[in-house]
Amino acid sequence: MNYSGRPFTQSINENVKLKRMLMLMFFVATCVIFDVSEDLRDALELVPFPNLEFQKTVIACLVADFIICFSIEQLMKTLYLRTFQ
Repeated sequence: MNYSGRPFTQSINENVKLKRMLMLMFFVATCVIFDVSEDLRDALELVPFPNLEFQKTVIACLVADFIICFSIEQLMKTLYLRTFQ
């Protein structure tokens, strides 16, 4: 069982290392998707995306995934706290 709340878990705002790593990973993914650096793409052995529309779709999916997961987690915490208090 994963216990939620103190002292077992922290929010993303309190966990500075996790927050910075998430921002770095999103930044790297954005750089790779929009082909900012050919050296980075070559180092990761990736091929360029076919067109700008596809790049925008991938970024939109990444953002939507983060927002949906965060929203579901907050909703479940709210329902759990309301049920068991």
